[in-house]
Amino acid sequence: MEDLKYIINNDHWAVAEGKYNDLPLMIRFRDKLMPHLGISNYPKLIQVYWNYSVHESGMPSKVDSAAMEIFENRLVDSLETDMSGVLSSAITTNGYREWVFYCKSTDVFAEKLHNIPQEMEPYPIEIEAVHDPKWDYFFNEVRPK
Repeated sequence: MEDLKYIINNDHWAVAEGKYNDLPLMIRFRDKLMPHLGISNYPKLIQVYWNYSVHESGMPSKVDSAAMEIFENRLVDSLETDMSGVLSSAITTNGYREWVFYCKSTDVFAEKLHNIPQEMEPYPIEIEAVHDPKWDYFFNEVRPK
């Protein structure tokens, strides 16, 4: 049987594409995540938003994409190395990217975020956190059915 750590270590992602307000929508998600995999150990939903300048395609420019990739890799490495948090999905559309993390605590997330390397300018992010022990947001709102 697969467990959460196995899924994270094997890092299998799926992509769903569509439209949102007539603009391209891309959802990248870990398709092996299931409710029975010990997710209750990660009850805090943390949504990180990065607003970017909309490219004519509706998606981020190459420069914005590269900056978001660096940020994501740093934060994911920090959280998933010790399994204090899990990136479940990333949504890109209409001038923003939303990363959907589930973490053991908001304090641990804040510490990990604070300790990742920073560029010259602060990362242009906004963060929201709520209690979501059953991962309702991921399973009911994000993950395509």
